[in-house]
Amino acid sequence: MTTLSLARDTLESVKLSPTAAPLWQRLSSVVQALEAPGRTQLIGEIGSLTLSSPAARWLQYSALLFLTRDARWLWRQGALAEAGTGPDAIAVLLNHGWHHALVYGHDRAAFMRILAGLKVIRLQRLAAAALPPYAAQGRAAPEGSSGRALRVALYTPQVASCWHGGTSLMLNMLSLLARAPAEVRVFTAQESSIPACDSYRGGSEAIVPATLKPETLRLHGAGAVELYLPDEALSLRLRLRQMQAAVCRYRPDLVLFVGFMSPLIFRLYRHYPLLGLSVHALPPAVPLDVWLSPDGASDELGWPALARPARAGFPWRFWPRGHAAPLARAEA
Repeated sequence: MTTLSLARDTLESVKLSPTAAPLWQRLSSVVQALEAPGRTQLIGEIGSLTLSSPAARWLQYSALLFLTRDARWLWRQGALAEAGTGPDAIAVLLNHGWHHALVYGHDRAAFMRILAGLKVIRLQRLAAAALPPYAAQGRAAPEGSSGRALRVALYTPQVASCWHGGTSLMLNMLSLLARAPAEVRVFTAQESSIPACDSYRGGSEAIVPATLKPETLRLHGAGAVELYLPDEALSLRLRLRQMQAAVCRYRPDLVLFVGFMSPLIFRLYRHYPLLGLSVHALPPAVPLDVWLSPDGASDELGWPALARPARAGFPWRFWPRGHAAPLARAEA
């Protein structure tokens, strides 16, 4: 049997069971291995399939994104999400969209264009709408000036190890806050760790979250990391609910977000002053009161679907370790 014959046979299996994610992933792998022009022909046939089920089209567009690297398939997949789409499926799509933008967005403008086309703000709002009503009402005002230490809830989407970018930034912020009169607790829903994540994709490409290594979560100086960590065997849908309830019980004066995207921030923003530190050199794709930006400038950057936050120059992202010579972006 030739590889082309195998690909056609696998495509027929997909047509018979178009909502079976493993079949789409197998098809993606087989077609990816084909030589041109057979590969081009099969991709065209996959793209021309008329599937009535939104679940089938979700997998179809995911497979076509993998096979073509064309962001328009990503955008079409995102357009299928609606009020009933689960937060776990949305999270997998957001993670793949972010990965695609990182790899194929050759500059900040292209990166933002890919994610804006995916409508990442809309998708996060859909996931946030699945959360239950918040126990607290209205927006809290910081109370640190009343004589007690400021209570800060630091939320970050994924905690892994000191070698993980977002975790490293989180540890640096905690080390800085440990020197201030503030009480800080860290919350995470581990948003990149999705049970049965293969169920939500049609391409044969998986994004493996960084491994949690608690022994590496150390501050630069005195103090310890007080971390509210969920059970990753649970759905993200339930974990987001648990984190919302945990932050509510903690009753922070403000929330500090270290990351780039998170549906939970859309809910917390309604109730607490929110500062954000991005893992990229552009604003997080979430609502904020203040963006801790690299230089306080970059006025052209922003997400049209969100109100622009105030910007505070905040260059202290990395903990100093001896002398380091500046490196131009073009040389990196």
